[in-house]
Amino acid sequence: MIEYLESAAGRVFFLGVDADVRGGNDIWEGWGSVALVVGSTLVVLLIVGALLWQLIKTLQTRMTTQAEIARDGAFRRLAEESTATQRQFIEQQESVVSDMSDVKARLAAIEKLLREVD
Repeated sequence: MIEYLESAAGRVFFLGVDADVRGGNDIWEGWGSVALVVGSTLVVLLIVGALLWQLIKTLQTRMTTQAEIARDGAFRRLAEESTATQRQFIEQQESVVSDMSDVKARLAAIEKLLREVD
């Protein structure tokens, strides 16, 4: 026998179940409903967790990549500065070699003059 209770708002509430009337195979009877709700909740939580994990890993990879790009840019600037400095050293060395050649020629002229004077 099934008993119903009607509320003031017009809703009907189920008070009792006769197993012969309902058939006894309702999924919402006993622990079946609990298992379904818990299982569904776990599946949803696992999916959300996997999505969050992938989002975190994606952000971590993006940050690592940006750091590597910045580091590569710093190395590139350092290499350019080093190349410019090496060019300056080469120009200065060429200037010193030129000056040394002039000094050598003048010293040879002075030695020749001193030999002629003696």
